[in-house]
Order: sequence, then C-alpha cells, then structure tokens
Amino acid sequence: MREVPNEYPKSITKYYLQLPPNLSPSVRDTAVSFLGNARDSQGNPVNFDNIYDVVVQVAQGVKGSYGVKSLNFDPAKGDLVSQFVEQGGGEESHFVSTLAVMLRSLGIPTRYVVGFAPGKFNPFTGLYEVQ
Repeated sequence: MREVPNEYPKSITKYYLQLPPNLSPSVRDTAVSFLGNARDSQGNPVNFDNIYDVVVQVAQGVKGSYGVKSLNFDPAKGDLVSQFVEQGGGEESHFVSTLAVMLRSLGIPTRYVVGFAPGKFNPFTGLYEVQ
C-alpha cells in the first residue's frame, strides 16, 4: 500500500476531491496538524507522497481527537464536518464523513460508501462471499 502512486486520473479527481463550498479552513488545518509530528511504523517522518501513512495518521488523529456525542448541527453555520471539528465530535457516522473530507482537503481522492450486496452464498462454508 505504501507504493501506491499519488497520481490520479481526471475521472477520479473530478468527483472525489469535491469539498463543501463553505468548508471551514480549520478542517484542512486540523488534518495538517495530525501530520505535523507524525511518524511511520519505522519511526521516520511521514512522507506526504506516501498516501498510506498520511491516511493512517489522519484517521488516528480523527479517532483520538474527537468524541462521540450529540452534534448541534445548524445549517446556517455551515457544513456538518466544519461543525464536527468546531464542536469536538459528533455522532458515529460523522467520523467517517470528517475523515473523507479531511483527506479530500489534502488532495487525496476519497469516497464514503456504505452497504454491500449480499454476495454469493457458499454452501460449503455457510458464508456469503462479497467481492
């Protein structure tokens, strides 16, 4: 995963780098702060060209910096992610939205997908195989 290039086709960047028009600059600033003193698993500074380590550090930053709590969302005050960052947390589903928007703000195309088709049932294992 650390060898994945930081170059994306236009068909990906066209859609998966979009950000809310009223996104607070503090969202990107916070994502960058998670990388400030970040180290990879070997203790080396995180390389901004290494997407894997950047994603891991930002995910850990979101997980460790925010709490699960009620979010007092007010549409007049901007987007959900900006308010999540400002209020210090929110509901469980807001964490992944925040991570996706933070990664997009760093130029990493990201999408948030939920749900899977049930897949094909394997009668030998008794499990569904989702591909």
